[in-house]
Amino acid sequence: MGIYEFQLLNKHDQYQTLFSQGTFVDVRIENHYRYAIYSLHQFWVQVSYNQNTNTIEHITAFIAGPLLDAFATDLTNL
Repeated sequence: MGIYEFQLLNKHDQYQTLFSQGTFVDVRIENHYRYAIYSLHQFWVQVSYNQNTNTIEHITAFIAGPLLDAFATDLTNL
């Protein structure tokens, strides 16, 4: 599955695919948010979790860029 096929899935199927096939890489915390990054096939997925409301607010697939840069320091230690 490529990034475009993943993005075409509905949210439920995105979550199911990510959590069954993805590999957890790291988490970072900013204010009341936890941002978890996963590797899935040949792309990355960030899950934004609001700790105050106990909900997942966003799921974002990407290949490179600022979202990955935020985790870059931790990824170099893998």
